[in-house]
Amino acid sequence: MAMACDADPARGRRRVQLTRVLALLFCLSAIGPLLFVSAPLRKVLMGHERRQVLSDSTTLARAAAALARQQMLACEVVLDQLHNMVATHGADDARMADLLDRVVATTPSLESIYVVDSHDRIIAVGLSPQRAAAREDYLGLDLSAVPVLRAARESTVPAWSDAYRSLVTGALSATVAQRRGDYVVLAHLGLDRLRRSADTEVAGATHRCLALLDQHGNIIFSEQPDGATDRLLWARLMALTRAGKGSSEQVMVSGRAYLGSLASVDKTGWWLMVCQDAGEAFRPLRHLAVLFWTVLLLAATLAGLGGWLVGRRVARPLVHLHEAALALAGGDYTARLPESPYVEVAGLAGAFAVMSDAVREREADLRSLAETISESSGDQLYESIAIEVARQTGCEYVLVTELLPGGHCRSLTYLAAGRFGEPIEFELGATPCEQAVQHGLVVYERGVRALFPDDADLVALGAESYAGLCLRGADGEVIGTLAALSREPLVVSQLVREALSILATRAATELTRERAAREREALEGRLQQSSRMEAIGQLAGGVAHDFNNLLTSIRGYADMLAESPLDEQQREDLDQVVGAAQRAASLTRQLLTFSRRQMVQPRIADLGQVLVGLRAMLQPLVGEDVDFGIEVPETPVWVHADPTQIEQVVVNLVVNARAAMPRGGVLRIVLSAGEGPGGLSHDPDSAADGHALLAVTDTGVGMDEATRERIFEPFFTTKPAHEGTGLGLSTVYGIVRQASGQIACESAPGLGTTFRVWLPLAAAGAESPREPAAEEPSQGGRETVLVVEDADAIRRLARRMLERHGYRVLDAGLPSVALAMLSDLDQPIDLLFTDVVMPEMDGVELADRARAERPALPVVFTSGYTDQTRAEQAIARLGACLLPKPYTAKALLRVVREQVGGEAAGEEN
Repeated sequence: MAMACDADPARGRRRVQLTRVLALLFCLSAIGPLLFVSAPLRKVLMGHERRQVLSDSTTLARAAAALARQQMLACEVVLDQLHNMVATHGADDARMADLLDRVVATTPSLESIYVVDSHDRIIAVGLSPQRAAAREDYLGLDLSAVPVLRAARESTVPAWSDAYRSLVTGALSATVAQRRGDYVVLAHLGLDRLRRSADTEVAGATHRCLALLDQHGNIIFSEQPDGATDRLLWARLMALTRAGKGSSEQVMVSGRAYLGSLASVDKTGWWLMVCQDAGEAFRPLRHLAVLFWTVLLLAATLAGLGGWLVGRRVARPLVHLHEAALALAGGDYTARLPESPYVEVAGLAGAFAVMSDAVREREADLRSLAETISESSGDQLYESIAIEVARQTGCEYVLVTELLPGGHCRSLTYLAAGRFGEPIEFELGATPCEQAVQHGLVVYERGVRALFPDDADLVALGAESYAGLCLRGADGEVIGTLAALSREPLVVSQLVREALSILATRAATELTRERAAREREALEGRLQQSSRMEAIGQLAGGVAHDFNNLLTSIRGYADMLAESPLDEQQREDLDQVVGAAQRAASLTRQLLTFSRRQMVQPRIADLGQVLVGLRAMLQPLVGEDVDFGIEVPETPVWVHADPTQIEQVVVNLVVNARAAMPRGGVLRIVLSAGEGPGGLSHDPDSAADGHALLAVTDTGVGMDEATRERIFEPFFTTKPAHEGTGLGLSTVYGIVRQASGQIACESAPGLGTTFRVWLPLAAAGAESPREPAAEEPSQGGRETVLVVEDADAIRRLARRMLERHGYRVLDAGLPSVALAMLSDLDQPIDLLFTDVVMPEMDGVELADRARAERPALPVVFTSGYTDQTRAEQAIARLGACLLPKPYTAKALLRVVREQVGGEAAGEEN
């Protein structure tokens, strides 16, 4: 056959014939249940047969016990008759003796009879003829010591003694006694006849051995040659009987198995025991087991034969099916199964033909789908998908949509009655597309308008049916929908559902690609913007550094000149110089803030109090034609920032808002606390969670998207050239980012503008103390100050400022010169006043090396452009302070006095 066993090289294993497999399965199905029930069935049958054997043995023992009891009843009847005789002839001794002798003579089992009076003495005796001469020996004997006599006087029923061997006759005997009135009649019963009767009527017929035992296990009679076997067997059977395990059981005695049964003799303490060799007793069980296994083997043989026949019958049409399937896999859709007389095989042939046609049609559909979605992309792909969905479902309307934030959908393509329409946008709620988003695939074959009465688009289109799928991105998130609508009832088969699923997957892949491309472009734009901002920041920082040096010279020499006698015009001219220097310093601070290189002094402050403190200054700034208001929460909003810089942020935003409302409007500053925007992490050093949100909203002219994208660029401004520098919002951006915050802008032409500033919340705490107000400089003592400054003009200026107020000054233009002075320990130096940014090494390294030479030397840094983090660390480590450039003579003298003046300086003031 074609299903013959052969090797499979690809998998390295051996194939098997289907015929053998089917034969094995048939055998297992036929024999399996039989094997499954064989063990319990055998157990039941063998158990039943065993119980039957035990029951037969028990019945036999009870029959023998009943026979013994019957003979004993006969003796008790004789006793009852003797009582009547005693009652009639008790006074006539001769008559009484004659009657008793005749009873003994006519009753074979009786050996002798005694009549005992109330004093337990024998008054009459019945003996056999052979013993009649000994009558006088018995008369008058006292029997009060006989146990059976005492038992009879205490009971109204006959009392039986244990078995004993008669001293007179030598035969096995037992005594029975019965009381009536004051008289007791005793009879000695010979048990040999009882043994012969039991042997003849019971044991001899069944090939079993009988034994009669008393309550102590003494053998009354037994057919066993060894009495010890009977006693052991009786003892073990008695133990089982008293334990409630039955009166018949198989027992091992002396290495041999016996089947024994016990039955009690009614109204006595005797036991009748039946025993038999266990092998002989259970012979029928062995016959039954042989019969059982014979039947099981015969059934297995018949099942194997039937399985072989079934395997051959079933395998042949399967071989034909295999050949036809191979032909179908090779593209031969005309392959068919041969005719068969079997109904099932004929049905299989018909089903195979239908499957072949379906595969051919399905291949054509899949080829069409592949051609539709393989090479196109973008809008062309969405249009191709819409056309294919319309062809598959027969619907007039097809939409491929993208899910937007806020529960909206925007169409990527819209096919209506064979033509593509303009893109549409609609709310997702209360529409069948919402169900598609929630459940993946939904089909409403009719009545969709009644199910979604609030969907105006369904009503306008007159849609009767709907089929929709959700589009999922690579992470499983729903990003859009694919929907088809028809004005007629719709039937969507499983094949159509599969096609829709393929088309939806392709649309989701393309939409995911487009979103990733848009995000990549946005990221590249932000990266370029960040790079430009960083480059401009570095340029601004360098310019500010040099400019601060110039401003320090201008301001310093102007301050010293102001101390000289001047006329009014000279004083006015000097004020103009100082004012210009101050404005230039303000511009420099904006440049440093923008480049995030300004030395800030952050502290924990309540942002609400900062805003409230600005109210008085901002109100005149915005004017009376603007409805201005500040809203702060009742509870403090703590942030860790420089309050002066925060004030600068607010002022810049308010100035810009006022400029956007030339004819007046509404300006609101609102402070709240909550979560930050996406991607904004919390300060890990802060003990509080969340962010403070500062929103500045105006109703001004607004900005278009192109302007909004450039507002934070330095030197970009929409104001006329003489009205703005272009550093306001870039300065705001630098301050916010320096405070680990984030700023965002929302604006549209004619709709106003909202700036939102997020700052990390800080743990509530006491406000940091502000710097003390500057005091008038006082004359110094004999302290020596080492001034290290690479700019000659500033170094000479600092020297003149200090010397004019009594300080002794050493100056150095390079750090190496300063280190040489510091290494001369004979030269007194009370303070190191050093610039931070210098050639050879910066001021921080110089201060560290100076402290190595002079550990207690006070240090004052000065700079207009520095690494804030490094400077802060050095100030904290050395206990130093920083004097920002440009500085005044008052500021310089105040700092020096704080560092070296000590208590003496305070006393002078």
